[in-house]
Amino acid sequence: MGDTEDPRIRHYRESVVDRTQELIKWAERLKRDILPRVDTLYGFFNNYYSGHSPTDCNRMKRLLGLDTVVPDFERQLSLF
Repeated sequence: MGDTEDPRIRHYRESVVDRTQELIKWAERLKRDILPRVDTLYGFFNNYYSGHSPTDCNRMKRLLGLDTVVPDFERQLSLF
């Protein structure tokens, strides 16, 4: 999901492309068609969508009425 050649996305530290309206459409469809039929839903986000996948994930969670998680960048400086 997202354009790997989008010139607006030069790094992956923050959301730089506003995709809120697209996420609203996804959330509405999920709430209407999917969530009533499942117990667990997994979502996968990548940085090419808006520049920062944790921001997109939290935005979607808010739209679905779920709690969000704020990344602790001081504790996690790298994955390895």
